[in-house]
Amino acid sequence: MPTQSCPPGCSLSRLRPRRGSGALAQTVHIGRLTGEERRSAGTLLDELWDEFEVVEVDELLVGEAADLAQCYALRGYDAVHCASAQQLVPRHSNSMMTTWSWRQAIEGC
Repeated sequence: MPTQSCPPGCSLSRLRPRRGSGALAQTVHIGRLTGEERRSAGTLLDELWDEFEVVEVDELLVGEAADLAQCYALRGYDAVHCASAQQLVPRHSNSMMTTWSWRQAIEGC
């Protein structure tokens, strides 16, 4: 497998590795990946982890996530990721921010 790296400025919530592991397990369960492909993807995520800017899940972020969940009818994980993205805005106000999600629901955040 070729060496890969994240573009500068990649950020994610501290939940991502656990959530990523669950998502990878689900892809095996539904037949989209083999067990070996899942292990390779998990290894790649582990290798790239140190390159990410990590947003910690703290009391403030959980409160913001709860507000977003109410306002936009988001599920818990989605609200946490949306709140994490909002915390990054002041840090990166002079740059373009792109977000990605499996769910269209958080596009409104």
